[in-house]
Amino acid sequence: MKLALSAVAALLLAFTASPVTAADTSHSFIAQASADWFFVQNDVAYGVHIVAGDELDKTPDANAQRLVGVNVQVLAAWYDPKTGEPVEALMVSEPYITTASSLSVNLRGADVKATVVVETPPEVAAAGGGGDGGGPHLGPFTLNVAASWAPTSGATHQVNNVWDNEAGVKTIQRTTSDTVEADATATITGDPILGTTPFGDLGVTQGSIGLAKLFKYLPPPMPTISVLSLLSLSSTIGRSTSWVRGAFASWNLNDARSTQVLLTVQQNHATSGLDSPPTARLEVIQSYCDTTTDTNVELDLFSDETTVTSGYVDSSIHKVAATITATVDGDMTLTPDCANPRFVDRTYQPYGPTQVTVTGMWTATGGVENSHTLFVEKGPGGSTRGQTTSRGIQASAVGSIAGPLANGQLTEVQNAFVYDERTRVAG
Repeated sequence: MKLALSAVAALLLAFTASPVTAADTSHSFIAQASADWFFVQNDVAYGVHIVAGDELDKTPDANAQRLVGVNVQVLAAWYDPKTGEPVEALMVSEPYITTASSLSVNLRGADVKATVVVETPPEVAAAGGGGDGGGPHLGPFTLNVAASWAPTSGATHQVNNVWDNEAGVKTIQRTTSDTVEADATATITGDPILGTTPFGDLGVTQGSIGLAKLFKYLPPPMPTISVLSLLSLSSTIGRSTSWVRGAFASWNLNDARSTQVLLTVQQNHATSGLDSPPTARLEVIQSYCDTTTDTNVELDLFSDETTVTSGYVDSSIHKVAATITATVDGDMTLTPDCANPRFVDRTYQPYGPTQVTVTGMWTATGGVENSHTLFVEKGPGGSTRGQTTSRGIQASAVGSIAGPLANGQLTEVQNAFVYDERTRVAG
């Protein structure tokens, strides 16, 4: 079941190959330059891939992590002189992102110098090197790499969002990026590869430089008690129930800062009839021109889960009300020249914390949309059966916002609904 503002997009830039760390919210700031060179040397065809970048990742439950360095990959292809069969070998820098001795990346140009060790990864060697005719393990080879990027085009600015609300679970992935095409040059010296001195001047090829800001909001699956926890619990007491009710709304304030407010409220309901206090999460988005500095300012700010100051979630889920005073922080994007934005000079920086008070009141207006799921788990110790039942109803919603960021009534609603979800497990 989906009661959602739908938007479909893809993340534009990915500097690291590592999986995203699970967290309620995460922010990443990425500056990256990349290029590929292709050439033939001593009857061997080579492809060289160089990516230089600076990535900063922030999550609420961990210190900021910064990764600065270069990834180099070399693909060699030739014909076996004895069999005439094609052979390929891939070599990758180890560590995958190797610390650079010097690195500078921005939309006006990029430079990197590094000493890297390249070698065929074990998993590639085990698969025969990647070529149809198989391939050897090559390396390790120590290479001295120097590369530069000079822009050849204006900046392209893109914003991509993936935003979904399903049974009250809001997931957001938002990417803002600026990219320029660039002429890339590189030189590589160091250990001989396949018996010959490596490469030297690789010449000029077309590459790119990009800056990106990525935001991810991915709450844990509802209900708050996971199915696995319920399965474990049911094996002890034989039966368990989880029940969550809540509401979501997004509003436009229509003020000078084009403020948008997104508020999610939820409450855990116990079978004993004793509800936990409602909690809420808040997002505030703004975009405006600072006329004092002629700079376009974009703010994207979020709160942690916060107990509401006052409010309730009606058991019928036809009415919900909440007031929350929350601390929000996030990031600020600054682009010079409001009339003709100079994206090439765009910068990102943290913003906050600051406090804001938001109220919201929901009244169900639409028909009920139902979803029902059954699951069975069988094992040596017996079987476990469970079911999840969800209800969602579109709603009208009004509210208000007060604080340093904005003040006013929230009457222009973009999307609003109320919901509940109940999971029962028996063993």
